[in-house]
Amino acid sequence: MTTITHVEVSPVTTESRSFLLERVQPALSGLMDGSLSTLAPIFAVVLATHHPLTAFFTGAATALGAGVSMAFSDSSRSPSAERSSPP
Repeated sequence: MTTITHVEVSPVTTESRSFLLERVQPALSGLMDGSLSTLAPIFAVVLATHHPLTAFFTGAATALGAGVSMAFSDSSRSPSAERSSPP
């Protein structure tokens, strides 16, 4: 037995589109970039050395570097720029 359900979809508003373009899209591209930047050195070391401990240290160093990079990125952003945007 098949059931057909009708669902009303609300039109895309400029507010929801703005949220997607300003918040979600940069977050997803940052996530992909960060994942690649973190995993590439680990796999390179594993394939080159075949030593798990060396790969662990590489992963720890990469994670530390990513954390420092994100901290500098967040601190360099001016809070006044976020507040001056229109609501």
